Amino acid sequence: MRKKPVCFLGVLVACASVAVVSNSGCGRHADPMIVDGTIDCDEVNVSSKVPGRIKQLFVDEGTTVKPGDPIIVLESQEIDSRVDAATAAYEASVMRVAQAETAVKFQKATFIDQLDQAKAQYDARREDIRQAEEGLNQAKADYTPPSRFPSPLCGAAWHFRDGLKLNRNSLGQ
Repeated sequence: MRKKPVCFLGVLVACASVAVVSNSGCGRHADPMIVDGTIDCDEVNVSSKVPGRIKQLFVDEGTTVKPGDPIIVLESQEIDSRVDAATAAYEASVMRVAQAETAVKFQKATFIDQLDQAKAQYDARREDIRQAEEGLNQAKADYTPPSRFPSPLCGAAWHFRDGLKLNRNSLGQ
């Protein structure tokens, strides 16, 4: 069986007590006592850092256990409350992530629709430009400016708001 530090401490205290009692008389100063040996311990006190009640007991009196074997399960309202709070916080975080994911998908779908509409409007405007350019090129091809425009009669030229007017009588013909 494994030696336990608690039992060793008890034996050490007992040995120290014997040494103190034996050296206390008549003012003698003896050399300290050195003890060497092996101590077996059959009992170990088990305690918990948190308060609680025993919910489940895995061993009976006299049961042999090894390090790591479960002995008891404690029922503690404090621990249960902490676990419940941590579980609720975890579940709330999971829900927030799911909501954010849904929002991202919705925004992405909305953005894609808006982008598709913007692309369609852009393509329509590009087509308008192409057609206008085609019309301009056709008009340029059809237009031949006269090099000179001869006067159809003799007379004086007058400038009016709407253009040029010729008067036949002003030259005396």
